[in-house]
Amino acid sequence: MPIEVTCNCGKVLRARDEQAGGQAKCPACRLVVSIPLLADVLPQNVAPTSASESATSPRGGTKQCPFCGEEILTTARKCKHCGEWFDSVTSRAGSPVEDRGSADARAISRGLKEKDFQDTTVGCGGVVAIIAAVGAGFWVLSAIGSSILGWIVGIVIFLVIVVPLSNWYWKE
Repeated sequence: MPIEVTCNCGKVLRARDEQAGGQAKCPACRLVVSIPLLADVLPQNVAPTSASESATSPRGGTKQCPFCGEEILTTARKCKHCGEWFDSVTSRAGSPVEDRGSADARAISRGLKEKDFQDTTVGCGGVVAIIAAVGAGFWVLSAIGSSILGWIVGIVIFLVIVVPLSNWYWKE
């Protein structure tokens, strides 16, 4: 019988019985979640007895995120769509600056995503540059028969592709 644990972000994690009492990392938000002991876990076939209990259960109702409007679990403490934490803030508009700390975190997250995009683009560009340089070198070798000229053409083509990529990547 798998143990179900709901992360703060609303993701439901399933753990094996032998993992009871341990910890696991949520694949959605990367937070460490404690897995309860088997004695603390209700059997799967026990249904909530009241409407209020079903609304607070992990599989209970849903609500709209006050920040992005996406549908989330009523028990979620963090929106899985926009990353906002639900403390005492009810909406972005009109909330004091002190309550908008997660907006800074979201900006940092956005910056990290842009950095990942840049890393991927530069990596792919480097692979394309190597393939183009080797292809041009072999073409010069087969067309002209000069291996040294093939090396020179290959290096020049590689630099023509890589230098603009590196300038774009390291721009301030």
